[in-house]
Amino acid sequence: SSTMIQQKYSYGILTLRHHQEARQAVDLPIKKGAWKIDESYRPIIGLYHTQLNAYVEGYDFDMSVTGEIIFKHEPSC
Repeated sequence: SSTMIQQKYSYGILTLRHHQEARQAVDLPIKKGAWKIDESYRPIIGLYHTQLNAYVEGYDFDMSVTGEIIFKHEPSC
């Protein structure tokens, strides 16, 4: 889900839930902030719009019929 907050500045908040998480939302802790490499599993992640990093299929990469990912430019970490 996402929320747009209107105050002095406009910003968005994203709430992302792992696709295999079966527990009810009230039973899951929401950990805020960008994901880090050494971090353990987070069932729900809360992010500001500036913390989301993603690749877009067709723009950043293409996928072959066999599932191979072909980047259109060098991926950045």
